[in-house]
Amino acid sequence: AEALLWTEVARMDEVAHHDADALACWSRARALRREVRDRAGELVAVEGLARVTRRHVSEPSFALSYYVEAVSLAATLGDGAAEGRLRNVVGILEWESGRHAAALDQYEASLACFRQAGNAEGIGLALNSIGVTLRAIGRRDDAHRVLEDALEHNRREALDVLLGHSLGTLGALEMDAGEVDHAAARFEESLAIRLRLRDRRGEGWMRYELARVAAVRGSPDTGRSLLGTAAGLAEECGDAALGEACDRLRRSAGL
Repeated sequence: AEALLWTEVARMDEVAHHDADALACWSRARALRREVRDRAGELVAVEGLARVTRRHVSEPSFALSYYVEAVSLAATLGDGAAEGRLRNVVGILEWESGRHAAALDQYEASLACFRQAGNAEGIGLALNSIGVTLRAIGRRDDAHRVLEDALEHNRREALDVLLGHSLGTLGALEMDAGEVDHAAARFEESLAIRLRLRDRRGEGWMRYELARVAAVRGSPDTGRSLLGTAAGLAEECGDAALGEACDRLRRSAGL
């Protein structure tokens, strides 16, 4: 009963963004769950610690240790869906620390877990993550193959958010290869999805990518218009990375 109480208090503190209090409560809940050998409850508490630490502490390694512990608990419980979800987060944290090969290992393990659990959304997410990572480490042919699989899967399963990401990454990969017309078609389809979903951040990135296309095609007026909209969306969404990308493109392409 005491463990349940601390878990509920931790959840309330987390929702209220009282992070220091939430950390203390999750720690107490974790200790109590471990004391009574409640592995499922311990997993809930450790993941709570991981989430709050990730939000509260800027250094990814602090949250990473909790997520790795949570992965181990999920595997012990035989909870493939939870293990896949947690491994995906570990992959993100490894990526943020610049360890792309380690991130790839986690995303591939995540995919295996989601496939075993029959989790269609998780499969689409993992395929996207693997494709992005393969592109980042220069394995472009492998990235293209995986992203085509992701595209087919996410379209078949009507996973529009993930489909938008698949299209955007495929377009960027095709831009890398100089396949501008193919890339433009991917970006246009992705933009249509982002507009339908009212995904303003995603819309901004696709307008930025289409501005890149316009610059390559020698259409500066179109490029300036697209880039202006993208920069405005970056400011609206607080997306510093998009804003910086727009500034770089404006300088390099004379837009």
